[in-house]
Amino acid sequence: MINFENTKNDRRERVFQMLFSLDFYTEEPAEKIFESFFEDGDNVPTSGYLRDTFVGAAEFIKEADVMIASHAKNWSTSRMSGVTRNLLRLAIYELLKTETPPKVVINEALELSKKFGEDQEPVFINGILNSIAKEAEKL
Repeated sequence: MINFENTKNDRRERVFQMLFSLDFYTEEPAEKIFESFFEDGDNVPTSGYLRDTFVGAAEFIKEADVMIASHAKNWSTSRMSGVTRNLLRLAIYELLKTETPPKVVINEALELSKKFGEDQEPVFINGILNSIAKEAEKL
């Protein structure tokens, strides 16, 4: 049985991993990717942070990518690492579509980028997210 920790940042990390998987299995529906993170016998959640955030962020990818492109000068999402691209997608979704405070969203994205990304990724991610948050009048 898979053990998803109870803290929100643990669940956020799982959603990021699911989004990252979606990059590789582009033909798979998001629902199938979500279910693949659970083992037989696990109760696959039908709602809650994991499902709602993953499905919402997966459905918001095109819009998030447009925002990323407009704020990342001379960088297309295809040139970004999968870590950067998917952390930005998740954070932009949370910034614009949830009630999570912007400072929390940005901080969590930065912590995940330090854990999974390269040295300069946190600076890049911070700049883009701050720009988007200010434009959306969230900061």
